[in-house]
Amino acid sequence: QEYETGFAPAETWYYGIKAYNGTADEEGAMSEAITPPYWVIETVDGPDHVGKYSSLAFAPNGDPAISYFDETNGNLKFAFTAGLGWQNETVDDAEYVGEHSSLAIDKDGTAGISYHDGFNVKLKFAWQSGEDWNLWDVDSTGIVGLYTSLAFHSLDDWPRISYVDSGNNDLKYAVFDMGHFNVQTVDADA
Repeated sequence: QEYETGFAPAETWYYGIKAYNGTADEEGAMSEAITPPYWVIETVDGPDHVGKYSSLAFAPNGDPAISYFDETNGNLKFAFTAGLGWQNETVDDAEYVGEHSSLAIDKDGTAGISYHDGFNVKLKFAWQSGEDWNLWDVDSTGIVGLYTSLAFHSLDDWPRISYVDSGNNDLKYAVFDMGHFNVQTVDADA
């Protein structure tokens, strides 16, 4: 049997949705929902202009987490559920960072976020370390870090990031190895 949704059969199915309310009213500047059999809508952060460039991922225990851009303060933020509801924290508070975020959670439950530093025009990566975040400059050559996509490799659990170098119209790929990122051009003039 084929599944057009891309979901494989399972005993428990989780669905998630992320949304940005451009009006930034109190009814859901950023929302997350889980089903079946109905949608539950919860305010994650607000009422400021938050939630742009959001990315949703699930921890190994099924808890949702969201990375997103806080446009009001120009920061990268991270929201997660911990028992009684949503908690959010600022991951990177440098000037104008967090656009084009991509969130992934490794098999141990550690979160990572790739994102664009709009002020310095570079690709950055944040890696959760307990209650802190380690911040890495991944690529700062050209106009890089747009449209990021992050995944942890299934064998070594190290982060991999694909992104656009819009100055050169290239698709790039960064691999974390031995304490730093190795950057490769996948498709030049894409």
